[in-house]
Amino acid sequence: MIKSIFFGIYKNLKEQNKEIYKYNKSIDHDVIALIIDAIMRLLFGVSIRQVKAMPEPITYPRFESPVDKETFDSMSKQDKKSIVFLTFVKLRASYTKHDNFMKKFDMDGRYPSFQAFLQSFSGDYMADEIINMYPFQYIKELEKSENEMDREVAVELKKIMKNESSDYPYTHDDLKMFINSIRGEIENNKKLEIENKKNK
Repeated sequence: MIKSIFFGIYKNLKEQNKEIYKYNKSIDHDVIALIIDAIMRLLFGVSIRQVKAMPEPITYPRFESPVDKETFDSMSKQDKKSIVFLTFVKLRASYTKHDNFMKKFDMDGRYPSFQAFLQSFSGDYMADEIINMYPFQYIKELEKSENEMDREVAVELKKIMKNESSDYPYTHDDLKMFINSIRGEIENNKKLEIENKKNK
């Protein structure tokens, strides 16, 4: 009886000693990984550590006037044009980046178009300057297009902008609000005209 008790204690101690030996012989993988990572960064400038994927934040386009109204009013006509154009380019790039992000993840954007985005800031002097300038810039880009249809649409848009006789019942103010929609309507009509001529 006593022998079996001592045998049980001995067996238990032996198992514990075996586990302690295995633990002491084991490699701390985290420490080794840190050492290797430090060497890689030191010698090659790269890290082997895994970076957790972070959700990409939704960035909304921001509008900021580069100068105050008083400073803007004191500028020459050419300087005003330059600063309005540069602000427009920066703003449209910001909007396009946001719009592409929303489309990438099949989400609805806060603004359906660049003009809708501009209109949300209507009342700010710089936003109003860009709103007034945008139709002209839009038409100018169409005129430079390699696509013949774009150039034809530009002719019609220019008529509207100059309040000249046109087949479309729109005004310059309409262009400032939704030129892209008007462009789409003109383009569709012209395509229908081409199809009708082919079918005759």
